[in-house]
Amino acid sequence: HCFHRARFDDALVVELRELNRVDDDLKDQFNALCNRARALFHRYYPAMLQLSPHVSEPWIWRLFELAPTPAKARKLRPQRVEKLLGEHRIRRVKARDVVKTLRARPVEVAPGSDTAAVLHLELLVPQLRLVRAQRKALRQRIEHVLTKLSEPDGDAEGQPEEHRDAAVLRSLPGVGIKVAATMLSEAAQAIAERDHGTLRAFAGVAPIT
Repeated sequence: HCFHRARFDDALVVELRELNRVDDDLKDQFNALCNRARALFHRYYPAMLQLSPHVSEPWIWRLFELAPTPAKARKLRPQRVEKLLGEHRIRRVKARDVVKTLRARPVEVAPGSDTAAVLHLELLVPQLRLVRAQRKALRQRIEHVLTKLSEPDGDAEGQPEEHRDAAVLRSLPGVGIKVAATMLSEAAQAIAERDHGTLRAFAGVAPIT
């Protein structure tokens, strides 16, 4: 009585579980890369952190490539920054404010520190772009699998148009792709068997268990 019979999940559920877990891994990698970039900017170029504290936005990476050091920022033209902001659809800051921020008095660092930091950042930026692109492609694949799981089950006897669990779950307010993918892949058996006690325990909403 302490055990329950395990069963094979649907092939799409297995795929969804793998995709969702890979997305978690990529998210951790992305956050780690952002933290490393932030630490490097903090060492020699804190003005960048005033524009984007978490250094997780593509326009900041491009801005770094245009002005990798405070010295280069003094030669940066506002027109070029305005074009960059337009390309990335950034409206919360103005080009003149960006240039003014980057041209603020830089921190004093030991000779060679800025060069070393720039070399490190030049390696990190392509990795940030790659992981971000992979997460975007993965999200599209997860969305595709969720759509397939939401399609009416034509094999259901007597109820060919019965709503699938995925469709019902995704119709709930506030349930996005991530929550739906996690619920349907990690608690597939509990959902299929309508085991509400187990589902509440897995989700962490049971008051005791």
